[in-house]
Amino acid sequence: MTSRALSPRSTSHPDRPHIHFTPETGWMNDPCGLIRLGDTFHLFYQHNPDAVEWGNMHWGHASSTDLLEWRHHQLALTPDHVGQIFTGCVVLDRDDTAVFGLGSLIAVFTHEGPLGQVQSLAWSSDQAMTWTKFDRNPVLSAPSPTPDFRDPKVVRFGNGTDGVWVMALSVGHVIEFYRSSDLQDWVFASRFEPTGTSQAILEVPDLIDMPNPDGGRTWVLLYSIL
Repeated sequence: MTSRALSPRSTSHPDRPHIHFTPETGWMNDPCGLIRLGDTFHLFYQHNPDAVEWGNMHWGHASSTDLLEWRHHQLALTPDHVGQIFTGCVVLDRDDTAVFGLGSLIAVFTHEGPLGQVQSLAWSSDQAMTWTKFDRNPVLSAPSPTPDFRDPKVVRFGNGTDGVWVMALSVGHVIEFYRSSDLQDWVFASRFEPTGTSQAILEVPDLIDMPNPDGGRTWVLLYSIL
């Protein structure tokens, strides 16, 4: 079942936002994996469906054709034996590199639980309506103990068999980069450590491919400081 979300054209309650998306009930936090399929945008977000404070993290799911009015869908990801569902992203596997099916959607997200913070996968073959967790989760754990190892942002660099998946990951006061051919086996590539942040925690990195005026391309790294 889906329902029409409150929007600038339908809301009348003074305590509801007139522009920003909100869930029907409960707590929401980081957006996770905004992706466009055809004419429809799919939004996933950290969500506690049972209370109005942080905790019991799931992934909520909503879709929109105009980014103003949203349809609520069933929960995309729920906690399991590996842990709660923290922040992550969603990619379209056009070349079936993960062997979940040609054109599958792959969620890459942080599990937080008995193993600490680890990176896991889930996939969807029905346009994001239902999700199956990978049976060999997690796919990436910290090489040495650390309390902060989370918020994977994955992008595709290159095309076809020449392409590679690149992950930016928040690891304490640095951003680490990993590479993979199949989204399952990851190899450390490099790290970025900005000056003046050794006592801070960097979170929710993002990698954006920006065009240059001369026709070239530049990769831009965004992150938040806690």
